[in-house]
Amino acid sequence: MGSEEKNVHEVIAGRARLWALALMALAVLGLVGIDQATKLLVQQSFVLGEHRPIIAGCFDLTYTLNPGAAFGFLKDSSATLRVPFFFIVSTLALGVLAYLAASSPAGATLYRASLVLLASGAIGNLIDRIRLGEVVDFILLYYRDYRWPAFNVADSAITVGVAALIIDVLRKPVRVDGVGGAAESGVSSGT
Repeated sequence: MGSEEKNVHEVIAGRARLWALALMALAVLGLVGIDQATKLLVQQSFVLGEHRPIIAGCFDLTYTLNPGAAFGFLKDSSATLRVPFFFIVSTLALGVLAYLAASSPAGATLYRASLVLLASGAIGNLIDRIRLGEVVDFILLYYRDYRWPAFNVADSAITVGVAALIIDVLRKPVRVDGVGGAAESGVSSGT
């Protein structure tokens, strides 16, 4: 391949990467918008602590405020410790996710989708922490006396994002002789 032809391919690859990153950013904005809109709707339509059954015996909508992280981590800490801690951790996580997105290989669709979901969830809950000092949760799943902690769209995005990332890592090719393009990059190159 000649020098000029190589340059054309590099330009095309660069533009494709930019388009992929732009689409990822739009998807993040859309998911954060959905997360924030559902939380706002709950805040305007419910009294704090109110439950409304959706499917009797297993699914309610509710309005709770969670000062902690997953499963109430740090919920009993003072807001002066909790809010800066979550801000710093979320900001660092978003920096790592942005780096991973920018360096993701072409064709790594599931990997990129997992990054979009993780970033969306982190941003959605970070907005709540900055705005309220805690996170609005409203989805409550239960069966009899067994209750899953209330959660929101951002939490769901993080959970699905982690699951997609695990699936992507588990399906990458196994290296037998130390050679393998996708396995060496740490992510699968398929969709």
